Amino acid sequence: MLSVDDILAASKVPFSNAEFNKSIAARGVPSSDLICLPPSAGWFGPNEEGKRVVKVLCYSKESTPNFYMRPIEGLVMTVDLDTLEVLKFSDTGREIPIPKSTDTDYRYTAQTKEPQMEPLNPISIEQPKGPSFRVEDGHIVKWANWVFHLKADHRAGLVISRVMVRDSENGELRDVMYKGFASEFFVPYMDLDESWYFKSYMDAGEYGLGMSALPLVPLNDCPRHSYYMDGIFATPDGNPFVQPNMICLFERYAGDISWRHSEGLLTDFQIREARPKVTLVARMAASVGNYDYIFDWEFQTDGLINVKVGLSGMLMVKGSPYHQAPNQDAMSGPLISENLIGVVHDHFVTFHLDMDIDGANNSFVNVNLVKERSLPGESPRKSYLKAKRKIAKTEKDAQIKLKLYDPSRVSYD
Repeated sequence: MLSVDDILAASKVPFSNAEFNKSIAARGVPSSDLICLPPSAGWFGPNEEGKRVVKVLCYSKESTPNFYMRPIEGLVMTVDLDTLEVLKFSDTGREIPIPKSTDTDYRYTAQTKEPQMEPLNPISIEQPKGPSFRVEDGHIVKWANWVFHLKADHRAGLVISRVMVRDSENGELRDVMYKGFASEFFVPYMDLDESWYFKSYMDAGEYGLGMSALPLVPLNDCPRHSYYMDGIFATPDGNPFVQPNMICLFERYAGDISWRHSEGLLTDFQIREARPKVTLVARMAASVGNYDYIFDWEFQTDGLINVKVGLSGMLMVKGSPYHQAPNQDAMSGPLISENLIGVVHDHFVTFHLDMDIDGANNSFVNVNLVKERSLPGESPRKSYLKAKRKIAKTEKDAQIKLKLYDPSRVSYD
């Protein structure tokens, strides 16, 4: 994992390199307008085996804090983190102009155009008696029928452990999950150019979701009555480092319905029953370079846990000589603005879920819908769908192909 010291040291390397300074001068960019970042280099062969290597890329921050929209395209330095030696210098984009800074400042105070929408009146959700949850010993959360341990982690960001739910029949606490956290966030970009082919990031393992988290903004990142938790980590030299307000805990009610049923049209029962959906959310946000990831662990009173991941922030864009698209098929993504390509990419998030359903003696069960045909004379219906359960005996048996068109249903027995 890259430390803050690694990132700061590598980002300064270009300014003492003669080839880099010559290239920047030829582009007419003052060094005071430069911001250089050292993303990971991936792995593309044995030549860099055993070395801690990064690729240093630079941007112009002239007239905008949104320097991500002003890449100095094609300029890449391969740097050894241990020696801070430049292993390779590549400059393939001198003919590509630096995109303009016009309308790139995303800050609220910089917005000069009136939004083309009717103004929204304030919405306020009150809790006159305060939150329903409580936090004991700094980490033990108790809410409704749930009890769990919550802590910050430098790599995973947020870790939920020792999760238990209270049985509605006998009132006893039942084990649900020993530990759960985001294991990895893989982000591959689909471009073959010298300055892009290596961009296949492991955001959790290489940068740390917890180390990339900044303090949450009250009332915007988290609603009123939220409880905030600090992250306490160790720096490379062993000193403690505190990230204030890294995690927030709050109750959510957005007008959703937890359960309802009505009677009265076909019977003499006049019943209107509905339950509001109130949930408990543990949230953290990581700013990994240009992207912001919002992680929500949401606990429902019916025993379900929903894990949601939201993406925000800025696109990672590629500088282009084109201000109009001559041939979309020849580019690695659409032309989203003058001299800017939005490179096609993906975000794959995986979670470590150590389930303890009523104890540690569990089996992983994969449930699939299979078409069955009725026997001759059995029913006027010729076919039907049947849920078939398969208990995994090995890790290979438990592998699931992720596909939106045919989702899998898994459970633990």
